[in-house]
Amino acid sequence: MRRCLSAIALCVALVATVHAQLPTLSKPQLVLDADGHSDVIRRVLFTPLGKAVITVSNDKTVRLWDVSTGETNKIIRLPTGPGDEGSLSAAAVTPDGRALAVSGIPPGRGKNGIIIYVVSLQTGMLLKTFKGHENLVTSLAYNKAGTYLASSSADRTVNLWDVRTGRAVVTLKGSTDAVRQVVWSPDGKQLASVSTDGNGKIWTAATGKADATITGAGKAKLLSIAWSPDGKTIATGNADASVSLWEPNGKARKTIGGLRNNQIISIAFTPDSKEVLCTGAMTTGGKPDFVASLVDLAAGKERVACNLHNNTVFHGAVSPDGKLAATTGGDNNETILWNTSDASVVHTLVGKGQTASSVAWSPDGKSIGWLWNEKDKTVGKSFVVDELEFGAEPGKDWPGSLPGLDDWKMERTTDGRLVVLQGKKLIHPLDLGVKDRIYSYTWMKDGRGVVGGVNQMYLVDPKANRVIRKYVGHTSHIFSVAPSPDGKFILSAAADQTIRIWDPDKEEPLLSFFFAGEQWVAWTAEGYFAASANGDEFLGWQVNRGAEGTPLYHPASRFRGSLLLPDMIKKVMSSGSVNKALLAVGKKPGDTGNIQSLLPPQVTINTPTAPTGGGPITVAENTKVEVKASAKSVNNYGVTSMRLLVDGRPYKGQAGLQRFTPPKVGAPAEAAWTVELTPGTHTIAVQATTQTSKGLSSFLELNNGGKEAGPPTLYVLAIGVSDYAGSLKLRYAASDAELITKTLKEKSGKLFGKIDAKIVTNKQATKKEMMAQLQALGEKMTPRDTALVFFSGHGHRDTAGNQFLVPVDVNPNALNQTCISGEYLKNALGDLPGRVIAVMDSCFSGGAAQGTKKRAQFEELVRDLVSDDYGVIVLCSSSSDEVSFENTAVKAGFFTTALVEGLTGKGDINGDGQIYLNELEGYAARRTRELSRGQQNPIFAKPPNMQWFPLATTK
Repeated sequence: MRRCLSAIALCVALVATVHAQLPTLSKPQLVLDADGHSDVIRRVLFTPLGKAVITVSNDKTVRLWDVSTGETNKIIRLPTGPGDEGSLSAAAVTPDGRALAVSGIPPGRGKNGIIIYVVSLQTGMLLKTFKGHENLVTSLAYNKAGTYLASSSADRTVNLWDVRTGRAVVTLKGSTDAVRQVVWSPDGKQLASVSTDGNGKIWTAATGKADATITGAGKAKLLSIAWSPDGKTIATGNADASVSLWEPNGKARKTIGGLRNNQIISIAFTPDSKEVLCTGAMTTGGKPDFVASLVDLAAGKERVACNLHNNTVFHGAVSPDGKLAATTGGDNNETILWNTSDASVVHTLVGKGQTASSVAWSPDGKSIGWLWNEKDKTVGKSFVVDELEFGAEPGKDWPGSLPGLDDWKMERTTDGRLVVLQGKKLIHPLDLGVKDRIYSYTWMKDGRGVVGGVNQMYLVDPKANRVIRKYVGHTSHIFSVAPSPDGKFILSAAADQTIRIWDPDKEEPLLSFFFAGEQWVAWTAEGYFAASANGDEFLGWQVNRGAEGTPLYHPASRFRGSLLLPDMIKKVMSSGSVNKALLAVGKKPGDTGNIQSLLPPQVTINTPTAPTGGGPITVAENTKVEVKASAKSVNNYGVTSMRLLVDGRPYKGQAGLQRFTPPKVGAPAEAAWTVELTPGTHTIAVQATTQTSKGLSSFLELNNGGKEAGPPTLYVLAIGVSDYAGSLKLRYAASDAELITKTLKEKSGKLFGKIDAKIVTNKQATKKEMMAQLQALGEKMTPRDTALVFFSGHGHRDTAGNQFLVPVDVNPNALNQTCISGEYLKNALGDLPGRVIAVMDSCFSGGAAQGTKKRAQFEELVRDLVSDDYGVIVLCSSSSDEVSFENTAVKAGFFTTALVEGLTGKGDINGDGQIYLNELEGYAARRTRELSRGQQNPIFAKPPNMQWFPLATTK
């Protein structure tokens, strides 16, 4: 069954869900950050200047994407609750581009009112809230002057809000069902709306009176509406693959039929009013043709279309200059940014995760498996739970869901319900107590069953027709459920991109997983976690500050010192509980399980202060900036240190760290730095550390308008060791270093005033020389410069988990004493004053065999390097349990080959003549997998507060 996601049922499905209890807002909530959206994106908008795209999602976040780079610039979080409480579905940006109005399912499902939030796009802070609707808000729209906000609602009304006072000044009544969408006329005198009854209305804003009703005929129910920028035309998207055009007085002009979308659920005009962008959904039994089309209104036909979404295309927008379209949808919740001239793709804005369509267990119950592509007939990936590593591709003998037990079975009806049968006899429809659409189900060997709905999972007694328990965890459609072979656990997968293991008799999941390529994170409901090299950046805690306050968000990486317990996570399933797993690794239950007691300190930058309304702070030329900050502990763990981050990197490395002995408890810790900023725009933030966690202040933007001293320098330190003694000898490590240096010299010159390269290979690459060259970098670089440090050779890891790079003069009998320690490398790279990129292609001692190289397990080293403490971008040739192959044709590793191809032009994904690091990441990862036939998967990791930047040009 194809998982076509419904947009039409949104209003109706939510009307009956507004009477639950308000959750305890102060309790931290585990949330996912997939480096993109992990659930359906309901709205996409361009900012008024067209420099950013805004996406609004059911995953409870708003993301701002840079149009030029395709990178997320900001994530906005609003108050949330369990399940789908806090999911977002309606949004409008103010005409001046400073703020965003957004709404969805509020915490408590309306118990404390339906809330429209207004947030600053500059700071992400919540500015004000509007309340007044009695059911969910379905759309939002500002008038051209920005003085009024219109909101349509499932309560059958449209409210007009005075933006200044926050009060509803006019209410438009008369629709017979939920109002799906409302839009303004360009002159602000009228509005037009469509309702789920299939009709539309045109209103006078001043009086709130309906001037005209517009009605579709037959199947032509009106689903979406837009008003042309020239004010002359209203267009509706209809349920029969047609677009209707109307006069502003409601008179029908013409209908354009035969369009490819079964149901046109969003419609938007181009700036010249000559075309409309249509996106759509599939009707039951309809043709699965998910396109976003630009329709020429004069010609009455589609001019160009993007057909790259593979599921419902929920929404679309056209840039202010008409050159770009942004459409959102598909199984992976992507937003595609494409040229309106020919539908060529500029960027695909998508998260790192995927939605599993089905799950299964290994026959011994120790591994979980899942299928990414529902068209395949085998499970695509597996993960060994008690080893926390990917396993071999599973076979067809892996058990999945059980549709029947003995002569009993459950069957799904065409309308998404379940019926219970014994033999061929219908016993009863399964009664869940609520109206829900069922996507998955299974029997268990003890006669119970598990059912997955829109965002709820149920334990049921199918024979007795009753619900035993509702599970809390998934926030979207549950597509697959499967019992373990011994019947002790349930495995599930949902559209929220998580896979979870449940004890059937407990409400919360025992373990949850998120997979992004070779990166992953696993966690318990209590907050303990394990992760791959940079996988903990996908997980975090949100702390609500009241139903109408801006929440706090803390990435899991800030709790590495207290909650990162991989050995415990390995034992959770085998022991059957978190408490037993803690005891098995020598931890007392409750020691660090109360996340509330571990929360990071609150950090505030007191000087300088941001201007009222946000925006950058102007710094006078040739002046030094005094930065003063304070940090206050929120629990019994005192502040032990504070550091300043400038452009995502630790200011002056370890020398800039200010320590407090004894730790500051009660009274705030205070720290100050004097910073000399180079000309240009910079960001600053302050980090504070306690024994258990790390806190971060809000970011400030500073603009130094002084004259540039000249273009920056790219420093390249390339170390390659092939000529190890004896069995340690490698083939192409030295030539890798030479090839990457040659490429950077040829392709990076236009971005940097100078390429200062040093190649250290073979006999030169002693421990003393490697350390000397790292020290020399620190002496030469300035904060404006960039360093790329490349190492190809062996790595070593001792029994205590300490990691080392192996120089040519290594003593095999004294590895720890004659190698470069990971601790030294972290401090050396962290102390460099500019941006730093570390490229590592390292292998086990003695691991070279038959022309291959094998990387050491660098997860801990990578995790530390990309943290705020060191701020280093890291590129690794493969994941830790893989072989890194070499290419005899070009005498280089597959990874180096892919990097060089990317830097020489193939990595310019958007065709702008520059290869940004995120573009290089995408190309090199795909190309390395292609060259190795999927056996080698590079790891790329970036500090969380650093923006991508170009490294090479194509000309």
